[in-house]
Amino acid sequence: MSMSMHHFRDAGLAARECHRVLRDGGSVFVRTGTREQVRFYPYHAFFPASHAILEEVLPGGATVRELFEEAGFQTIAVELITQTIAPGWEVYADKLATGADSVLARLDRADFERGIAAVRRHAAHSPAQTIEEPIDLFVFRRP
Repeated sequence: MSMSMHHFRDAGLAARECHRVLRDGGSVFVRTGTREQVRFYPYHAFFPASHAILEEVLPGGATVRELFEEAGFQTIAVELITQTIAPGWEVYADKLATGADSVLARLDRADFERGIAAVRRHAAHSPAQTIEEPIDLFVFRRP
């Protein structure tokens, strides 16, 4: 499951369905944003109106574990991974400007445009660097 948990109306149902379809000894990997990482997301400072949305839609790490453990899984591993999402700020701004991020898509147009403009201003004055974000990875096994 990759970056989809925040789209489920009932994440517990999704965990139970994973348990239902996996054989004994089967594993599920859940790669997801969590509330604990929000302040480290590269766009966080540029889109203040996104903060409340992120807090609303993203689960906490403990919640992810609880959902899968209540569904009958054992937690095998919990890791924080860092993924490169753009080679630089200008490319990152272009990527965000497509409107594909589901959280930013919920912003009103003015907040979205202000955020994109702020990322572009930052890009114009920042040294070259890759843009990275932290993502939580959970591994669960069906006993």
